[in-house]
Amino acid sequence: MEEQDFEELNRLHVDKNDILLLQAQESRKKEYPPIEDFADAWVKQDESALEEYRQRCLAVKVKYPKPE
Repeated sequence: MEEQDFEELNRLHVDKNDILLLQAQESRKKEYPPIEDFADAWVKQDESALEEYRQRCLAVKVKYPKPE
């Protein structure tokens, strides 16, 4: 988002952190691994696949951190 956009949102009393949080959430949704991968690993009780899924999710969270 451009700085001028933040200025406009600020003028409209929209909190910059709320916008950054929404952006992080949307970016994460696009990059999380498919839930079907989790379901398949869970049904098969495949611990290594579950851990891989978890690590992939955590990598997305690091890539798109929540604003502080």
